[in-house]
Amino acid sequence: MSRPSPIVCDGPGCAKHKLQSNHWWTIQTCSGNASILMTAGTIDTSQATPEDQWKAFDACGQDCALKIISEQMGKVTS
Repeated sequence: MSRPSPIVCDGPGCAKHKLQSNHWWTIQTCSGNASILMTAGTIDTSQATPEDQWKAFDACGQDCALKIISEQMGKVTS
């Protein structure tokens, strides 16, 4: 999955830019099976089935990562 450059935090109300020394989180959601995956790197979605629609979010730290996950969980339960 190609990432736009520069990478900007997707956390609500945050717009920090990723620098070389930053350690960010990548959160990916899959609408095909209501999955939320979080990693300190990227996730290989090349083996995903066509009905799996993956969307990636970049988080600059724990606070933004948790906000993104909470938003996505709200979408699944509503």
